[in-house]
Amino acid sequence: MPVLLLALSLWSPSDPPCGLRQDPSAEVEQADEVQLAVEYERLQSQYSNDKGNWAAEEKRLRGAGVPEARRPEHPGFEYQGLFEGLAERGSPDARLWMVQNSAFHGEAKVVRRRVLQRWYLALVQDNADAEFMAEVIEELAGSRRLLGEEFILATLTELCDRTKNSDFIVAALYHRAWLLSERMRTTDEERRAEAMELFAVIVSAYPDSKEAAMAAGVVYSVESKALRLALHAWCEACRVQLADGKGPADWPVNPMHQFQPRMVVLAGAGSGQAQQWTQQFYPAFDQRDRRARDLGTLWLGQEFSKRRSSSERKWMDLKFDILDLACEVSSEADWAFDLVKGLDDEVSFFLPGRYAPILRKVIDTAADSRVREQAQLTLARALAKGAVFAELNEAVSIFRALELDAGVERIGKEAEEYLESLERVMPGALAPKLVGQDGEGLEFDLANYRGKVVVLWFWSFTRQVDSQIAAIQALRERLKDEDFVFLGVNCDLASPISFQRRAVREGITWRNLLQFRPTGHLTHAYGVHHWPTSFIVDAEGVMRGRSIELVAAEELVRSLLSAPK
Repeated sequence: MPVLLLALSLWSPSDPPCGLRQDPSAEVEQADEVQLAVEYERLQSQYSNDKGNWAAEEKRLRGAGVPEARRPEHPGFEYQGLFEGLAERGSPDARLWMVQNSAFHGEAKVVRRRVLQRWYLALVQDNADAEFMAEVIEELAGSRRLLGEEFILATLTELCDRTKNSDFIVAALYHRAWLLSERMRTTDEERRAEAMELFAVIVSAYPDSKEAAMAAGVVYSVESKALRLALHAWCEACRVQLADGKGPADWPVNPMHQFQPRMVVLAGAGSGQAQQWTQQFYPAFDQRDRRARDLGTLWLGQEFSKRRSSSERKWMDLKFDILDLACEVSSEADWAFDLVKGLDDEVSFFLPGRYAPILRKVIDTAADSRVREQAQLTLARALAKGAVFAELNEAVSIFRALELDAGVERIGKEAEEYLESLERVMPGALAPKLVGQDGEGLEFDLANYRGKVVVLWFWSFTRQVDSQIAAIQALRERLKDEDFVFLGVNCDLASPISFQRRAVREGITWRNLLQFRPTGHLTHAYGVHHWPTSFIVDAEGVMRGRSIELVAAEELVRSLLSAPK
């Protein structure tokens, strides 16, 4: 046979071309991997079949009432050694099985931890680029109690050194940072600083990853806190300038401008809040700040009401700090009316008690009578939602004065309307109708208590304290032989069943009308904005007092009971 034909007869399509034959050791390694994969698939198939049979039998025996001790053991305990043998020989699938089935590695926690740590480490060291590594990272990071934090942190670091997959690297970095920061709750400054450094690396080096968006969200919250503190410091610096006789044009640069470049980076990494900042919030501020520093300051203070909840106390502190600064320069500003009109629009929704000092400052400093009158109207509206009687009484006085003397017709008419609404729930007015369902599911009507002096107590379990409950019980005991009744209006939106359950537990024994809507007819009819709020109603159904403490309420009740009939 010719040499060429002999060569062709000996060559097979699976042979590599001349000069490209694989290293024998590599061929052996590849053959071993194939063999391990085949063995794993065979073992896994057998295990799955036995597990299915066990599950069916276990369900049948459980249904028949057979005790757990007499039911067959899970096949995982039998197969654990077989999978471990494959893992020892280098099967990545068997190693994955070992870390995902910790229940079969012994009863003692220390034994399970030792087994798991061994195979997690083996996976990271030998299979760092395997497709399943993303799953391994998630399981590893979520096993703090099972594996120990120190081991997890070290293993995530080692994975970053061994893998070439950028997705695995950024996932490991993110989880390491999240663990170090204890979900951003750590008080350890070194750990927190290291975590923030890792988050910053993720944002800058891997901006297109999903982890970058999450890290950017974390960094945004930190930057927002830093901005809040910087703005407080800026307000103080501006007040120093004002005290030296310098105007807004001499104020230092607002920190908003310094934080803008940082927010751009976070927005690029996928932070939705940072994107809103860079696309809407900052441009709107910058436009006003370029026109005038004080105008930008005013807009910034008012805008916090739209972007921050009134329950975020620290941000509301900043809001009022900024608005207070704006008021200090409002006496001659052409936007002073916009300031008080904007506050008037907010009073119905945001912390009305916080507005009074600001509005009083405007009233004292504004040169424009129209500005002063609008500030007075807004102040009265805020006081009308106050928690104590003195605030309500001052609101009545301001409304009356504006009704008579306001130079702006609109303000006079609005004051008249607000006054009429407030006077309906002030002492001297007939108690508004109050009907509904009580805590026992029975019909309730305040009119049925005519002839008795009534303390009407609008309250909530969340705003009540034990001392008040004890004081109410003592008051009822002292007046039990008088023509007196203590009635509650519970504002917790509870059903009669749930209210009764808690009332028994808390020792509530007085009758309660229940309000079922957050701003329903009960609180609205009586102009109630705070809990608890008290009303004292005489035997003729006329309100004689409101928003006073229990001690003062008892004094008033006794005077009404002793009054000539």
